[in-house]
Amino acid sequence: MEEAADDNYLPVIQSLFSAHRGSSRWPLSQLINSPDNVFQTFINRIQFKILDHPTSLEARVWAWSNIDYKHCDSQKLIEKGKQLCVQFDKDANTLWENAFNQIISSYKQQKM
Repeated sequence: MEEAADDNYLPVIQSLFSAHRGSSRWPLSQLINSPDNVFQTFINRIQFKILDHPTSLEARVWAWSNIDYKHCDSQKLIEKGKQLCVQFDKDANTLWENAFNQIISSYKQQKM
């Protein structure tokens, strides 16, 4: 999965997110309520890695739009989003809206 997070073929990247197949058909969805936090570890280690994909802006857009924010380290996600919102380059210009939406969603999740 670590290697898939750096893959340049978008369908491989998409397979790491439930939005690609729907959460009921996504094999990793069975781990959501695992007692040893396997699902959270997956999100914080694999999905977070794709937020900073080294070569594919499209993969980064997908990750920002589909990260399982309810099960991740929300402070880390918020900090990554804030960094994009104040970064001035082509990538940030493309990503900031998705990052901002995740910041808002994470804040709402924390308030609940």
